Amino acid sequence: MSQTPFTAVTADDLKWTASGTGSETQTFYFNTDGGAAGFFQLAWANVGIITTVEVNAAFSNGTTPIFQTFNGGKITLSKDRLSASCKGLTIKNSLSSNPTGSPQVATVEVVLDGGSDLQGHLSFQLTNEGYKVGDAGCFYMGNQSPLDGPAAGQTNNYIKHVYLPAAAVQGSIKVKGGQSFDMTGRGMFIHAHSDMKPYTVSQRWNFAYFVGEDVGLNMLQFITTDKHGKVRVNKGALTLGDRVAAVTHESHVDASQFQRDPETGYEIAQHVEYIWEGRTLDDDKPFTAQIKVRPTRLIVKLNILRQVPYLLRKIIEALITKPYIYEWFDEATATITIDGQTREVAGRMFHEVTLLD
Repeated sequence: MSQTPFTAVTADDLKWTASGTGSETQTFYFNTDGGAAGFFQLAWANVGIITTVEVNAAFSNGTTPIFQTFNGGKITLSKDRLSASCKGLTIKNSLSSNPTGSPQVATVEVVLDGGSDLQGHLSFQLTNEGYKVGDAGCFYMGNQSPLDGPAAGQTNNYIKHVYLPAAAVQGSIKVKGGQSFDMTGRGMFIHAHSDMKPYTVSQRWNFAYFVGEDVGLNMLQFITTDKHGKVRVNKGALTLGDRVAAVTHESHVDASQFQRDPETGYEIAQHVEYIWEGRTLDDDKPFTAQIKVRPTRLIVKLNILRQVPYLLRKIIEALITKPYIYEWFDEATATITIDGQTREVAGRMFHEVTLLD
């Protein structure tokens, strides 16, 4: 077991690998002062016989949900592998000019200019050192906890996540028709990497990103495939202002009141409860947080197979019949208790579920 459950993110954690079999993403989530939310994402994947580069972007201001995805062609990396670009998207990390610096003082510029429905320029000023859970942020397949390191003498497949929450965001987004939106607000940068084919990691993913007043909450949960024991892995954090106040690996998602979606055949929860449990980093006080939400304002319901090249689609279809992503942006209230003191915070939450049957 890792001696240090949670550690800060380093510049090395943010370097692109983009080689071998596996998948890798950098995702930039935003939640603005004006009531909008969404993300820009660069996704790279290699399934052994084909390599894909995809650009994904989502935006919603409560009334105008937009999702777009397109082929980015080929990924180009800076010499230090901290910055990346492809057709339609550029990510420039200021650590490229200061490689010994801390991510806490870095700025990441993200320019999306390749889509017809959504374009924008976002600046993420990182305000803390971020966090990763377990051994270098990795969960090793076959283990029961993200705190467990690789088994001795074995080559364990892994999936790695590093998180930089509570970033200060500036910039603008322009949607089809010419309307522009100010992106001033808060955001989160997640770098994920796995040495596995993306469709072999998990059967179900849940993700939530809440912002309200000075509070931020984020959670990622996935359940590994039958082959890897159907282990539930959960990572999350509480931010207060600019700082990471608590990091957890024992939180969970409860879903109930399922209704069948006739379009996809999936049973979709009409009530979802996100529960964080852990201890604060500075003073080791117990904390819990709870958000109950009814998924209402749908941004996108996406058939993943429609977005990938033909050959890759045929490979995935042989293993997965109907992979779908549902994404929502809803009003929500977080109930947060730290050392017996409780407060309720109203805010907005981007949340999603990915289903791989």
